[in-house]
Amino acid sequence: MKELLHTFIVLIIPFTVYSQTIQLNDNPWFIHSIETSNGTITEKPLSPDLNSQLTIDLTANLIIADLCCGGSFQMNLVHDAPNSNFAASNFSNTTVNCTETNNTDFSNLVIDFFNEHLSENFTYSITEENGTVVKLEVLNDEGETLHLYNSPHQNKASKLFHETYGIEWHLTSMEVNGTFTSMTPNSEFGEITAKFNYDGSFETQVCDQLSGGFTLGEGDSFHDFVINCSDLTIGNSDCNDPQNTSIQNNYFNFFSNHSDEILELTFVQIDYWDPIPCEAEVFTLTSASGDYLEFSTCSLLNINEKQQTPITLYPNPTKNYLYFNATNNLPIHQIRILDINGKEIKKYIDVRNKIDISFLSNGVYFFKIKSDQKVMVQKIIKE
Repeated sequence: MKELLHTFIVLIIPFTVYSQTIQLNDNPWFIHSIETSNGTITEKPLSPDLNSQLTIDLTANLIIADLCCGGSFQMNLVHDAPNSNFAASNFSNTTVNCTETNNTDFSNLVIDFFNEHLSENFTYSITEENGTVVKLEVLNDEGETLHLYNSPHQNKASKLFHETYGIEWHLTSMEVNGTFTSMTPNSEFGEITAKFNYDGSFETQVCDQLSGGFTLGEGDSFHDFVINCSDLTIGNSDCNDPQNTSIQNNYFNFFSNHSDEILELTFVQIDYWDPIPCEAEVFTLTSASGDYLEFSTCSLLNINEKQQTPITLYPNPTKNYLYFNATNNLPIHQIRILDINGKEIKKYIDVRNKIDISFLSNGVYFFKIKSDQKVMVQKIIKE
């Protein structure tokens, strides 16, 4: 029994000591939910209109809250670190500028959580989960609990995150306001890359920079992607080449044009042709209007080298027929058409020189072509 108790203590003490080293002001805290004393939980709605976040400044003794875009409040703070509690006073600057009723309702719950209990102490606990996720729980005297995390995304396992997988994403194509662009290495800016971080920030660059905040949905809506409206910062410097300026404007416009909606985030895995092997993760952000950005883990250099293969597909984009040009009469044993989510739509066996794709809806598709001990994947735009 003593050995078992000793083992239990050894297991929990490092976690407890490490957790206690995290302070209230070490992270921006994103509000995820509010729980009543009887266990009823209200989750924060996923919306570009709502960016519920607390900043705790122990130097200025302030708590500053961001609610809906532009809405906020602040309080004075008296911190009692040894007892893990704080007192709040002078609740002020309350504004709620939500455009959706459910966002206003959630913001008012956050306001009431603090404003109606200023005469009492708030207790808190900080715990660490899975190495990166840090959770803050604040309890008021009525038994209500505010659940906050150091990220707007509670789940850190998404392939998207740069910190988790070290991925720098390469833009391969985009369509914005009806203009389709297939990216190639550029002498002025090289490749367009982007990093999406677990803390809810992202940054990307063409000739100038764009940065912002984003939130992923949880659970069933994990493939929802929201650009946080209050965090988008866009540079205004042009490229030297006017054509590159047009590319930059279209790319940046995707983010600014769709900062007021929920975008669809989809992943598909692509195995590119040897002898330039590249098992690529590809993700696409798609708007309700059909605008999209496509990113890959493979650099454009590898992708463009990949396209110099014994089999070429043309024209691209195409409307009705897709033709195949195989050097040295290389046989095509199988072609599989995959949608943007990697789901198979149709399979062809022993293809000659063309296939009819007029039945496909307009959009982006992947064609997986199997030849003699080779498999290649090419992206095709159906118009």
